[in-house]
Amino acid sequence: MPPVDEHAHTCGGTSPSAGGTNWPSWRETSWSFRDLALTAWHSGGLQAIDIADPRRPAQAGWYSPTPLPSVAIEDPALNRGPNKVTMWSFPIVRNGLIYVVDIRNGLYVLSYTGRHTKQVRATH
Repeated sequence: MPPVDEHAHTCGGTSPSAGGTNWPSWRETSWSFRDLALTAWHSGGLQAIDIADPRRPAQAGWYSPTPLPSVAIEDPALNRGPNKVTMWSFPIVRNGLIYVVDIRNGLYVLSYTGRHTKQVRATH
């Protein structure tokens, strides 16, 4: 999720404000701060959504790991498309770090450095 680390990517067109329709159920997969929400959604990876203006949520970042080569041939029903990332876990934030699990590729420990960073870092 830009800016998170060297593996961050940018993405557009998936947020509600951009007219996207593939948006997760926030109750099941997100962690919210006053101005930022972190949400994990299957092959959509981990997304940061700026909710400072609730009338205009905006994508603040996105992280999707490069899948391990060995998962490319695992259970095709789990991911039918080319992206073999499967983040179903609720992101956990502790001591400013974000923990999220991709059930195919493992645990990722991330650091958010974008707008509203202080809110994430203040979480104990």
